[in-house]
Amino acid sequence: MDKKRFLKVVNILKKECEKWDAPAIRLSRHYGYKRTPYTILISTLLSFRTKDEVTVEAAHRLFKLADTPKKMIALSKEDIAKVIYPVGFYNQKAKNILNITEILLKKYDGIVPDSLEELTSIKGIGQKPLK
Repeated sequence: MDKKRFLKVVNILKKECEKWDAPAIRLSRHYGYKRTPYTILISTLLSFRTKDEVTVEAAHRLFKLADTPKKMIALSKEDIAKVIYPVGFYNQKAKNILNITEILLKKYDGIVPDSLEELTSIKGIGQKPLK
């Protein structure tokens, strides 16, 4: 594929992505948060078995307190659970957020790994089953 065609495809994809309304995208649009691999990961974790509207609001409250692994690890499980409530399984998700964040800081210097194999090797992160 030549460069001109490649850039055309990228522009099409950018325009199409604007139409998506996933919680992580909605969060960045409505609240001005910078989407990072970390905030997308945490938003995705919050979204499991939770309505999108609830996820967006909970993530907004959480990221006001901590939007990086270093800031997140300074919070207690109880603090996280309190701000993410009423997401489903909020106590377990608060625990998972801290566990995942600790692993990211210790093993990956706070950076979300970009390989699926490394990412899914972290307890609490997995692929959504295909239907």
